Amino acid sequence: MKRNQTTAFIIFILLHISILYYFHDRFWSAATDGQSALTAQHINQGEVLFRDIHDPHPGYIHWLNALAMRLFGEDFVSLRYPVTILIFAGGSLLFWLFFMQSPWLAVIAGLCPAALSFVHHLGPSH
Repeated sequence: MKRNQTTAFIIFILLHISILYYFHDRFWSAATDGQSALTAQHINQGEVLFRDIHDPHPGYIHWLNALAMRLFGEDFVSLRYPVTILIFAGGSLLFWLFFMQSPWLAVIAGLCPAALSFVHHLGPSH
């Protein structure tokens, strides 16, 4: 890897992690976060989704939220960790896709998922 490419990669990683770390717990939406956390909490207590708990959303997001709460504790911030991981993975994929064209374009493209989605609506369901 050339020096210019290595510098671009290091800058991308540092900026990406900094944005995600800074914004991962700055906001909460009472309706969305509360409903997601309550459903995840009920699933972790052994209740069956769509039998004991009624919700209009498909079950996959609730099972992911339940797993996050089981792994990281029963806290609203726990619901953001899967979203943060997915945004980091998506940004890294964009960086990789644009890297051969231009390392600096790759930095900008890779930061787009974090800068344009997660920062504007920090709820765990988006």
